[in-house]
Amino acid sequence: MEIKTSGIVLKRFDRAENDNVTSVFTEGAGKIYVVSKGTRKPASRFKNSLELFSLSDFMLTRKNPDSRYFTLIQAKPQNSFAGIRSSLKKIALAYYIIELVEKFMQPEDVNNEMYGLVLKTLLAVETCGVKEAAEHGARFKAQLLKCAGFNPSDDAEFLDARCVETCVREQLKEMGSGDNGCYSDALNNILDSYITTVLEEEPESMKFYGSIK
Repeated sequence: MEIKTSGIVLKRFDRAENDNVTSVFTEGAGKIYVVSKGTRKPASRFKNSLELFSLSDFMLTRKNPDSRYFTLIQAKPQNSFAGIRSSLKKIALAYYIIELVEKFMQPEDVNNEMYGLVLKTLLAVETCGVKEAAEHGARFKAQLLKCAGFNPSDDAEFLDARCVETCVREQLKEMGSGDNGCYSDALNNILDSYITTVLEEEPESMKFYGSIK
């Protein structure tokens, strides 16, 4: 079976001496794992297509339908999000975004709403300032939780335990419903706390993003 699809690179794993397995969130097949031969070599022709959080076009094959792995045949970079890569704070946010997608999405669970959300957020972060990027990040987290079936604004036990103020609860509700909502640091912190509670661990990129001023 061969497929052609666009996808956002989420994570890379070393495999053998010169090969990689790459987690890619695709438009048509959900999150998939792609084996790429020789991509750890400096001269690999697929290197730019497999950069973290880049958007690329892929041609893939999978001979065994029971295998969890696709094999990379062709790849062409579509958008490296250069405007993100020029800012360490934005890079950290992009890493956070793709780590959340990697953790929340199940393999080959097609979710075009989530795919569109990730792409829209990366495009917005690329062209805005650092302060506005934080707002886009908070909106992404609220919408990601909704897509994954979680609604922190309705979790009274969680909110009460953290003494969350009424105004922040309203912000959570607005962002979770898809409205622009008002951004605040308190809102962002609650979203991070809720994500940590759901995942039962603090994402590594959350720490990295928070450490950059």
